[in-house]
Amino acid sequence: MSYQELTGVAKRPLCRLIERDTLRSNSRARWLLAGCLLAVAYDAPAAAVFVVNTAGDPGPAGTTSLRQAIALGAESVASTTIVTFDNSLRNSTITLTQGVIVVGSAEFNLYIEGPGSRELTIAGNGTTPVLGFQSSSSKILSLSGLTVTNGKEIAGSGIAGGGCLMAKYSTLELNDVIVTGCTAGDYGGGVLLDGSTLSMVNATVTGNTSQRGGGGIQARFAGGIHSNIYLTDSTVSNNTTYGYGAGIASAGSNNVRITRSLISGNTVLSPADDATGGGGISLKQTYVQALILNSTIANNTAYAFGGGIGLFDAMSSQVTQVNFSTIVGNYSGFGYGGNGVHAVGTFSANSSIIANNFNRDDNVDIDGAVNADHTLILNIGSGHVSGQNNIFEVDPKLGALTFNGGKTLTFLPKIGSPVINAGGSAGTLHTDQRNLPRPVGTASDIGSVERQTIEDEIFRDGFESS
Repeated sequence: MSYQELTGVAKRPLCRLIERDTLRSNSRARWLLAGCLLAVAYDAPAAAVFVVNTAGDPGPAGTTSLRQAIALGAESVASTTIVTFDNSLRNSTITLTQGVIVVGSAEFNLYIEGPGSRELTIAGNGTTPVLGFQSSSSKILSLSGLTVTNGKEIAGSGIAGGGCLMAKYSTLELNDVIVTGCTAGDYGGGVLLDGSTLSMVNATVTGNTSQRGGGGIQARFAGGIHSNIYLTDSTVSNNTTYGYGAGIASAGSNNVRITRSLISGNTVLSPADDATGGGGISLKQTYVQALILNSTIANNTAYAFGGGIGLFDAMSSQVTQVNFSTIVGNYSGFGYGGNGVHAVGTFSANSSIIANNFNRDDNVDIDGAVNADHTLILNIGSGHVSGQNNIFEVDPKLGALTFNGGKTLTFLPKIGSPVINAGGSAGTLHTDQRNLPRPVGTASDIGSVERQTIEDEIFRDGFESS
């Protein structure tokens, strides 16, 4: 079976990851991919593959536009449609002049695969969202190698919600995707999930706005189905809302898992209700687990509660764990408190930094209760802390938020920082936010970044790290 023939097979997720990440640069990976595909070729139906060769909507006669390719996929009997792009469209923008593309009652998986997030842009027309995908059988909408921008959802318009992307009763995968410059009149400036699962890998949601919640991402309970959010090596930054959860807002999810990711610079502009806030993340009615792991929550702002994270019911607090993460520089306005984390109930923190969060009246880092272990909290205020081996009223001495390696910006502990070698057992966590080894030295470092030996060698002559 040739490589061309293999690309016509409906690939399982592992095969697709191998193809995306290594195929173009690693000849040995071609054989790995071939083996993976052959293992499933006998029971997997062929995929329908369509190549977009025009930036028009529609383009000239005889060409295939993005809208046409998706429509052809919907008409196909194949269980999977793969949409790719002709090389002539590299460094191009495809503008959807006819408005939002809606795939309703999808009974097929749709994979839209671009050449790279910096090399191809899918733009809305500025008056409707870009793409809506609904399935009654949990089908997959997968986007890779694209920028999605200039979508707008108007409240009450009856058009698919979410400023740019909407998934309903389905799974939305974003791999090497940027969602930016989108606006929602209701919820989900960049992405709206209704009873759906979001999986983001090496993706960015930035510069989006919503009126009521989820400036970047909004996840909701819908049709008896809970949503789920999974972020890995991703960034959610500089999104705004007038409601709650400027970066990420979850209302009725089973799982929220944020791994090796950055939530930064998101802003709640004004209060909408008594549970407003959560500049970086807002969680309401989280049922199974909210895990923030090897991640940074920094420089977010809430008009009211929880500049960094707002946990707005005891259920969400109870299932929330902040492990080997850094929560710093977040702001909550007008003296409400919980500048770093606002919790109704008790959340857990292990080997994490919660420090230097502030508002105009004080610098209290937490509001509510935390069961903490090997965690540095600079200012407890009226909060309650239980647990052992914690550090209080000590500055963590971190450098600036900058590129220190890995997929996202991070804070590197300075030489002499009290967080170095002060963390608890890393257990199965063998890497930090940068995907570099953990632990290094006598114990793990507290926070999302593990200072490496090479970094100590670079600065061994007394030059300060940042």
